[in-house]
Amino acid sequence: MLYKKAEKYCREVGITSLIEEKGSVIVALSGGADSSVLLSFFVDIRKDLPHLKIIAAHVNHMIRGEEADRDEEFCKEICKSHGIPLIIKKADVPALAKAAGEGLEECARNVRYDFFEELSKEYEALVATAHNADDNLETLIFNLTRGSGTKGMAGIAPARDGVYIRPLLSLTGEEIRSFARDNDIPYVIDSTNGDIAYTRNTIRHKVIPLLKEINPRVSDAGLRLSSAAREDCLHLEREARIICQKIPVPKEEINALSPALFSRVIRELYKEASKKWENLSEKNVHDAKKLCQSANGGSVSLPGGYALYCDRDGVFVDRDLRYAEKSAFLSIPLRMGEAAEFCGFVLTLWDNDTYIKNIEENIYNLSLHIALDCDKINGNIHARTRQSGDTFLFHRTNKKLKKLLCDSAIPRHLRDTLPLICDGDGIIAVPTVGIRDGKAADSRTKQILHIIIAKKENKNN
Repeated sequence: MLYKKAEKYCREVGITSLIEEKGSVIVALSGGADSSVLLSFFVDIRKDLPHLKIIAAHVNHMIRGEEADRDEEFCKEICKSHGIPLIIKKADVPALAKAAGEGLEECARNVRYDFFEELSKEYEALVATAHNADDNLETLIFNLTRGSGTKGMAGIAPARDGVYIRPLLSLTGEEIRSFARDNDIPYVIDSTNGDIAYTRNTIRHKVIPLLKEINPRVSDAGLRLSSAAREDCLHLEREARIICQKIPVPKEEINALSPALFSRVIRELYKEASKKWENLSEKNVHDAKKLCQSANGGSVSLPGGYALYCDRDGVFVDRDLRYAEKSAFLSIPLRMGEAAEFCGFVLTLWDNDTYIKNIEENIYNLSLHIALDCDKINGNIHARTRQSGDTFLFHRTNKKLKKLLCDSAIPRHLRDTLPLICDGDGIIAVPTVGIRDGKAADSRTKQILHIIIAKKENKNN
């Protein structure tokens, strides 16, 4: 029986455990054969899981006029017959796509998944979609034509992000439709499914039938390919995360990596810095490779306003200052015991009685300690960005700050945002460079002013 095959697959890939753990499932219901069978599948397994909460979700994309309204009414009826609550979202996808400059398919998908994300969070539920083995094969072929790498061959995952599950992924479309007909499970037919103006429909109706002439079970072969590629990707991504535990990654270490692992490390650095999940292009990775192998340091731009930097300390990803909005000048007061945020840093002042020792003195490992003699401070302490013509009294010479920063090999992307510590006499401390002559605490100092400068943790970029 079809349900038994689906249940076996769910146990093998861990979907069953997710369902039992979560206890709530939102079924993405379009009204087509696949999603109608999916809803029926969950109604069936609820016999063994009586506490399983099932909710259906339907999106009326308003693309097919009366037919779309018909599908919505059908979903209402089928959910009513099963006693399952249905949540409906209406979205004028043609208008939204035009406004956003997106294709209909892309816009419709974004609307659906935004809706599913909202429901998943609201109900603390999994989201079950009706993707099948043929859908996976279509994805493989689609990715292949775009020149995808191994990740593209991983196809559709049985489960993703601990939210999305695909219980019918081991079944072909024909198996599902035959089961629906044989078991009187009603469904509607989307008239656009035969429109080969859509790329996936061309693959479905023209390419896959030819492949099935070569191998009638080509969809099963596609699942095996996807599973193997996914395992390879997961292994490489795990290795990349281990390497990226130390950021920046040493240049010699990153250059010793295999091409497959190098690309994963670059992508992991990007993901950690940007918190974005979009994939980098092969050109991005190629440019990164050239930079890492060059004798000189520098940077290459990445999507979303980020850049990969390479200097003597290693390789890392941060905001691309060529595109970042920067104020011409920034200055903030510093007060005892209060944390002050400044250009991606957090600055805190402590006195002798409150200073917590054993702070690691490495700005790239997130912290730096500056100790000043309170009796030699002139006026109030503040932090500011550099200005043209800045000088700094250091080692008995009034030196140009620009040259000091360059000689100290401070990366270019940090120089315009580095917090300069100042008092009434001007700059009294430059992180990673040093303290102005006569201002540093020493063995004769009675009261020490401790300044802790920490790189702000990058969580929500």
